[in-house]
Amino acid sequence: NLTIKGRTHPIIFKGTVTENNLSYDADLKLIFDRSKYDVRYRSASLFSDLGDRIIADDVKLTVKAKFKRDSKI
Repeated sequence: NLTIKGRTHPIIFKGTVTENNLSYDADLKLIFDRSKYDVRYRSASLFSDLGDRIIADDVKLTVKAKFKRDSKI
């Protein structure tokens, strides 16, 4: 789940997780609609009169992370 401004909606990350010796590498992507979380500033779905000043509602997020395992396990 993703919570922004007190609004919670389910999300799905797409990507890959690769296991290495003592770590995992994750490359994940997520797209969510900011208007569902009441983020309205220059929203295309809420304001039709903004012309070329509109900001897209879809937010694209890319996450690259490394998780290390405890070597004692």
